[in-house]
Amino acid sequence: MSPELEQTLSLMSAHRSVLGYMLINRGHHPSIIRHSGVVFDGDQGRRYAAVIARIVENVQSGLEEVRGDDGLGPVVGDADVNLL
Repeated sequence: MSPELEQTLSLMSAHRSVLGYMLINRGHHPSIIRHSGVVFDGDQGRRYAAVIARIVENVQSGLEEVRGDDGLGPVVGDADVNLL
């Protein structure tokens, strides 16, 4: 990962109200690339991951619906990885 992303993740993690972060790819089946924080450990972490995967899938579906309606197609430069 780029140094800029590492720095951003470090700054985020240091904030007192941040419990953790999870990076997820936006492929056909969202999967976790990286996570940090005790909130994502164990059974609770698996539940968080499942819920976040569903959120990502719903957002992707909504974006596809909007893009289909606007006639523009995919946005050039869309990143494959998003910070949640």
